[in-house]
Amino acid sequence: MNSSSEERIAEIKNLLAGHPQGLSINEISGRLHRHRNSVSRDLHALSLSGQVIQHAFGTTRVYSLAKRAPVSSILDHTSEMILTLDANDTVLSANLPLLDFLGCSADTLVRKSLHTLDHPLLAALSEHLRDDRRLDEHHAHAFSTFLDDRPFFFHLKRVPTVFESGASGLVLIIEDVTSQVCARESLERVELQYRAIIDAMHEMVVRILPDGSIIFANGVFWSFFSLSPDEGHHISFFSLVYPKDLEAFLSHLASLSPAHPDATISLQVTPAGGSPVWSRWTFQGLYDRDSRVLVYQGIGRDVSRDLETWKRDIAYMKEVAFLTSKSKEFLAMDPDKDIYRSIATHISEMTPDASAAVFEVDPDALTCVLKAISGGICQGEGAALDAETLQGSRSPLAGDIRRSAKVREALLSGSLINPGGFLFRQFLTPKEPEEGISPHKVIADMDAISAGLVGKGSLIGAVEVFTGKGQEGINPHLVEAYLSMASLALARWRSDRSLLASEERFSRIASANPHPISIIDSSGRYIFLSPRFTELFGYTLQDIPTGREWFMQAFPDLSEQKRARDTWKRDLTESLPGEVRPRQFRVRCKDGIFKEISFLPVTMSSGQQLVVYEDVTPRLEAVQTRNLLFDIFMSSHEGIFSATIDGRILSWNPAMERIYGYSSEELEGRDVRVLEPPELRGEISAILERIKRGEHIVNYETQRKRKDGKVIDVSLTISPIYMEGKTIMGASTIVRDITAQKCEERLRHAEMHYREHVGNINVGVYRSTGDPEGRFVWGNTSLLRILGYDTFEDLQGVPVSEMFVQAGGRADLIAELRRHGFVKNREITLRKADGSSIHVLVTALATFAPDGSISHINGIVEDITCQRVLEQKVAGLSGLRDEGPVLPPAPPRD
Repeated sequence: MNSSSEERIAEIKNLLAGHPQGLSINEISGRLHRHRNSVSRDLHALSLSGQVIQHAFGTTRVYSLAKRAPVSSILDHTSEMILTLDANDTVLSANLPLLDFLGCSADTLVRKSLHTLDHPLLAALSEHLRDDRRLDEHHAHAFSTFLDDRPFFFHLKRVPTVFESGASGLVLIIEDVTSQVCARESLERVELQYRAIIDAMHEMVVRILPDGSIIFANGVFWSFFSLSPDEGHHISFFSLVYPKDLEAFLSHLASLSPAHPDATISLQVTPAGGSPVWSRWTFQGLYDRDSRVLVYQGIGRDVSRDLETWKRDIAYMKEVAFLTSKSKEFLAMDPDKDIYRSIATHISEMTPDASAAVFEVDPDALTCVLKAISGGICQGEGAALDAETLQGSRSPLAGDIRRSAKVREALLSGSLINPGGFLFRQFLTPKEPEEGISPHKVIADMDAISAGLVGKGSLIGAVEVFTGKGQEGINPHLVEAYLSMASLALARWRSDRSLLASEERFSRIASANPHPISIIDSSGRYIFLSPRFTELFGYTLQDIPTGREWFMQAFPDLSEQKRARDTWKRDLTESLPGEVRPRQFRVRCKDGIFKEISFLPVTMSSGQQLVVYEDVTPRLEAVQTRNLLFDIFMSSHEGIFSATIDGRILSWNPAMERIYGYSSEELEGRDVRVLEPPELRGEISAILERIKRGEHIVNYETQRKRKDGKVIDVSLTISPIYMEGKTIMGASTIVRDITAQKCEERLRHAEMHYREHVGNINVGVYRSTGDPEGRFVWGNTSLLRILGYDTFEDLQGVPVSEMFVQAGGRADLIAELRRHGFVKNREITLRKADGSSIHVLVTALATFAPDGSISHINGIVEDITCQRVLEQKVAGLSGLRDEGPVLPPAPPRD
């Protein structure tokens, strides 16, 4: 009997299923009564398909069924939800993750059409299959649906398949990506919050690509560079860097690495149409896993003002260092060195392109000798000015004795004489007299000052400084301080006195110097304190004979005292003669007040130490106060602005922008009267006149005009701004917007006026909420009388809907109000407090909320119960008349 291959294979599989230990080919062929070769071919086919496995025992091969988990059970172990359909969209199988998500069993789904199942997820799959019937293509699709009022997001992979029977089908692989989508949306919200924080920062924030393209920047950045975001995204940040600083900036970015991703740099940037501005930036590189830079993020701020302050401080420090170094040079100067040439050289060092002439003066003979010249004073044309010839020449101080005596007295004052140069003119002679060259041609185009070098009250020398017209002028304070030192040094150099005399002469320098000075010997003992030292700190040599007493008095905090002592010892050990190591400490003065002091110690060749002090407390306090006041001004919730005494606006804080609608750029520099409404013309001028008289105006209520033309109510507090000398230079104004307050006052007044008029009329007037139940918010006494309640509190406790005799009466009234917004003379039967019924006419007007619901109802109630009773009686009488006359009954019969 012939049989198909499927039947033969099925017989073999059934036989092997009953013999799990396995059977040989001979055993199988014998039991099935089949030819051995036929069985061998079928076993080979089963082996290739993986349905049977074979084991060799010597030369004999034993076959047994392969033990494999069904595909459906494998699908249960994947995290994705899998649904198998046939060509007619009938569900063949669903794995466990899908069944768990649907909350049902396999019997609920299998052998049912997908299009008949009502779960939202299955309905979405059904809709997708109806829209796209490409069963022979792999396809991916993202979709979403709502489950229990919550959105869910899925990713669908549609895989065509062919079953063992040869029939086509479809495998739907569904991935729940709700958490990923929610996480992405959360990340986007965080990004928006991050951008809001960045935009609120006072610093500039920018994010650039490695090629300089700007991909993000905050508002401060765009404002600083006068760019709009649309313009900025089309330019490179590198183009905003000053060209001279670009190479250093690029090197700065190149130095960043994942190990050191951020660094700070100062560079010049060029706002649109402006000059280079110094700014300070901290750039951080963001890298991928391969250490390739993805983006640079920078935070920067304008430091031009800080730089100007720093430049002034540096200039001052240079001046102090110059004076200190020159004083040290003078102290260490050997007697055989030419001090006059040193003085001339020092003066040229103080001012670029300056020239100097130094003279030795004989005060008794009223003559002077030109000792040294520096600079280009002898390079003029048309005069024989040989420096070698001129030096050593002697000349009177002036043309005659009387004028020479006046010159000597002027030089003895030690002050700068301007104009000067009169001593050097005495040495000028023409090159060729016949050429008619003026002897003063060389210095005719120069500015000059003269000053005497005074020692021990005697005029011992003089200095004249020349600068070209239009060139940088000299620093008179620096020159005076230096010349004071030079005078003492010259006196010491001339007399070669003892150390005590040298200290006295140095005292002259310290007394003339505007800063406190002290000298400490190598053992730590104070040997000199200038008067300014005692004036600043209050300590004398008796208070602090040694450094030990100084540290104990000036630094009461032990940790700060140790730090100051260790720093001083280290600097004393490590510093070279003439080296300046600036330090700053908080010092307690003798009166107990603490001050911030800048120390400039210089170690001299003798081992002694010269210390110059500067009290920087006022400068620090001024900076702190200025910063504090500015922060208060900018962050105040109340509007603040200042104006000149004639009404020109000087400053305008952000709160003013919110109140009036004008930005600071729009109003600063304009007249404050632009805020004055036409009907109040002249009021601001009158207020300014009061301010000129020194008056303070507090909580002055008036009206002002916004940028959009709207007039608002404001409260003003105005105070005069004084300059030094009690001169009023302007006014400071604090503004509060009281428009809402005034509206509330007017509303309260109108409400009171309304209640006074309707409180005693014979018609009930009320206001109630607009919800289905309804509660009375307000009602007059007539309403209480009509409804039979003693107090309004009793009436408020009863829902309005319960007063309607007709079921659904309140709902019908609400529905009509929603349709028309009002009802007029609607007759309603209401239940009074005692349970009796009354007939009323109701006229009501609805007020709607923004969402379209009724927020409250205003209305009137008129009691027409008596009218209705009379109408009923009249109707009864009319009915009797229609029936005819009423006859008396007949008498009874016997």
